[in-house]
Amino acid sequence: MPPSKLKLYIEIAKTVNDHGPLSVYDLASFLKVNPSSLNEPVKFLNDQRIIREKSCNSIATYIITERGAGILKFFNVQPLIKV
Repeated sequence: MPPSKLKLYIEIAKTVNDHGPLSVYDLASFLKVNPSSLNEPVKFLNDQRIIREKSCNSIATYIITERGAGILKFFNVQPLIKV
């Protein structure tokens, strides 16, 4: 059974927090999924200001935002968040 959207969103935010800044391809590598399957969830998280895009050498990378750190803390995923 595929993971729920909420679980995927939390995993993306946690991975970006732990290893960011990450491109979609790096993120897919950490999560062991197809990069094209992350386009919609990453766009959603970016639109919700949970992660934000940071341009790096013309490659879009993503970092966690303060709001994203708060959400991870709410779900007790990461008690000590680095922003």
